[in-house]
Amino acid sequence: MKKGLFLISLFSVICFLASIISGCATFQDRVTPIRPPSDYYTRTDVGGVVIAAEVLSTPEQSRAQFNVDLGKIGILPIKLIVKNNSEQTVQIDRSQIFGVRNDGSMYNAYALHQSVERIRASETTKGAVKGAGTGAVVGAVAGATLGAVSGGDSREVGRMAGVGAAMGTFMGAALGGDSIASYIPEKMHYLDWGRRTIRPGYLISGFIFLPRADYVELRLAILNTAEDKVSEAVIRLR
Repeated sequence: MKKGLFLISLFSVICFLASIISGCATFQDRVTPIRPPSDYYTRTDVGGVVIAAEVLSTPEQSRAQFNVDLGKIGILPIKLIVKNNSEQTVQIDRSQIFGVRNDGSMYNAYALHQSVERIRASETTKGAVKGAGTGAVVGAVAGATLGAVSGGDSREVGRMAGVGAAMGTFMGAALGGDSIASYIPEKMHYLDWGRRTIRPGYLISGFIFLPRADYVELRLAILNTAEDKVSEAVIRLR
């Protein structure tokens, strides 16, 4: 087989890797059930706005929701569940949510870009490694197969397998890293609490991501949008 035709054929085969690599992201947004906030022990009620916090402090809890242990990269995910039983629309902003330690020190929840960068840095490396490994195997097999069907001898088949492995490693690493680089921000934008408005009767949930530490309570600011009045909510975590 001519070198140019071989490379084109091999490239086409390895491009099929894109569909495989796109599933390499280990970070996932898994659908998990919630309960009414009144069912949680770690909750508070401020003027009819009931707020519950579910702390995903163990590796098992984190993997059940995200398929990865975020604690390993210094992130403590907390799911907030809010039911507005009042007659006023309220707003809760992530920038006004703090984890409080036993000594009174307070840590602000990560901004979205901070959470994204921490998770993306970890997962992109994993994706590139997975992609490189998968690409090397697929490339080597594809190269050897193309060499064999073209009638090459054993040395030619081996050479083509080596070329295929090298191409597969490079392409797999690039595809694996790139797919995760775009996947993480999209999912995190959906999960992150951000600034949420809760109308009367609404039940909503979302996540805040704190620096991993041992917190005894959460403090939140609740803004009554009609009156432009702020109330403080405290959720004891112990």
